[in-house]
Amino acid sequence: SAGFVTVNSWEPVPDVAGPLFVSGTQGYACFKSPQLLRLRDGTLLAFARALWPSCAESAHSTIVFRRSEDDGASWSKSAELVSINEDARSRLGLCGNPLSMSNIVPIELTENFPGRVLVLYMRNNYRTWLIRSDNG
Repeated sequence: SAGFVTVNSWEPVPDVAGPLFVSGTQGYACFKSPQLLRLRDGTLLAFARALWPSCAESAHSTIVFRRSEDDGASWSKSAELVSINEDARSRLGLCGNPLSMSNIVPIELTENFPGRVLVLYMRNNYRTWLIRSDNG
């Protein structure tokens, strides 16, 4: 049987322990396009596009995430969702630009694969990639 996907639904979240992604920190010039996903077990996953050495759309970019298991009172350190070395980043870009990662869509599957999280994202704004985790 087919399931339904709810994307961009809104649910209030309690106050968090400050901003999750702050420009000029963690070695990144800025963060764009934040996404928040609440899992069925209450875990919060926050995702963002991280850019360096500038905030230009043509700058290097990756996807980072943070996790909270106490309703946003505290958060893990940021981690890269996809690790790609610098040499590959330069080769995988288009038109002389470095690899661009963007358009993050996190989804939790709830029926046949409870706890499985899928994260769709785009590389170079034209090819869709998928990453999955079976432990949220």
